[in-house]
Amino acid sequence: MSESEQQSIPPDGLAYAALGHFLQFTTWFLGPLVLYLVKRESRFVAFHAMQALLWQAIYIAVLVFSFALFFVGLFASFPEAGESGPQPTGPPTAFLFFPLIWLF
Repeated sequence: MSESEQQSIPPDGLAYAALGHFLQFTTWFLGPLVLYLVKRESRFVAFHAMQALLWQAIYIAVLVFSFALFFVGLFASFPEAGESGPQPTGPPTAFLFFPLIWLF
C-alpha cells in the first residue's frame, strides 16, 4: 500500500474493516450490513463490509445448491413404486451418509 493510500484510511478504518469480516462469522450477514450502512462515508470500511456481504451471498448460493443436490440424490435413491423384485430392507444410502454430508 502506498503512503497516499495509507493516509486516506481513517484511523479506526482498519479496525472497522476487520470487524466487518469478523462479524460475518458471528452474525451472518446482519453485522456487515449494519456496518456498511453506518460507515458508508468511509470508502475503505464500506468496501470491506460489502466484500463480507458478497462472501455471505456466495455462501448462501453454495448452501442452496448443496441442499438441492442432496435432496435430488435422496429422492433418486428411493426405489420405484412399480419396481418388482426384492425391496431394500434398510434405509436409502443417502440416510446412511447424512452425517458426513451435513458436516461438509
